[in-house]
Amino acid sequence: IWNRDSSAGLAGNANESPLDLVDAISTRVGAQSLVTAPSATPAGGVDKKSCDPATATGVAAFATALFGKVCEARPDEAVTVVSPLSIAAALALALAGATGASAAELSTLLGVPDHAEIARLSETLLSDNSVTLKIASSIWLHKTIKDEYILTAQSAHKAVAAPLGTSYAPINAWVAGATEGKITDLLQGSPDPLVRAVLVNAVYFKGSWASKFDPAHTRPGTFHAAGASIPAQFMHRSAKQLPASPSLQTLGGAAAVRLDY
Repeated sequence: IWNRDSSAGLAGNANESPLDLVDAISTRVGAQSLVTAPSATPAGGVDKKSCDPATATGVAAFATALFGKVCEARPDEAVTVVSPLSIAAALALALAGATGASAAELSTLLGVPDHAEIARLSETLLSDNSVTLKIASSIWLHKTIKDEYILTAQSAHKAVAAPLGTSYAPINAWVAGATEGKITDLLQGSPDPLVRAVLVNAVYFKGSWASKFDPAHTRPGTFHAAGASIPAQFMHRSAKQLPASPSLQTLGGAAAVRLDY
C-alpha cells in the first residue's frame, strides 16, 4: 500500500528510483524459485504453474504509473492511499472474462501475458507466514454469468463471481467476511440500474514490525487528514535505518519508504 502525505519528510539516496524500492517484489519472487515445472491443469483450464518473475516487474511498473496518475488527478489531497496490487487483482478478474482488443489492452496495462499471472504473484506474496495477510477479490455482474467464468474466478483467483442484485448488502457481507469484520459498510445505497459490474478487492493485514520504532523518538506533529489537519504523535527513525527514496515526480511528488514486517 502506497501513501502520499504532504507532511512527510523522508530522506534518502538521490540516485534511487521508485522502482529500486518496489524491485524488492521482484527480488522476493526470484528468491522463492518460482520458475518451476507447471503442475496438472485443474478443471476450468487454469494452469497452476508458478509465477514468472517478469510479472512482478510488470506489476511494479503499473503500480508506479498508477500512483503517479492518482496523485496528479488529486493535487489538493494531502493524503493519498492506494494498493496497486489490489487494483491489479480486481482488473485481473475483468481480464479473465475479456476477449479481443479489451483483453489486449488490459494485459498491456497490467504488464502480464494473462490474468492468472496476477493470481500467482498474489499467492507468492501471501506465502510469508510471519504476518497475517489476506487478499480477496470478487466481481458482481448484472447479466447472467457463465459457469466457465465462475470456475475460472474460483480456481485461478480464489474469487467470487456472483449476480449483482438490487442491494449492496451481499457485497458488504462478503467484504466484512474478507476483512475479519473490520469493514462492514463499504458501499451505501443501491446499485444504479446502469451499472453492469462491480469489482471489489479487500485486504486484511495484521503484523508487527521486524524492527520496532523506539518510543523515545516519538514526536508531536500535524497529520493532514481528508478535510482537516489534526495533531498526532509521529514515530521517527533515521534514513540509515529506514530505506527511503527522495520525493519523485513519477510518484506524484511522493517519496517511497520500505517497512519490513
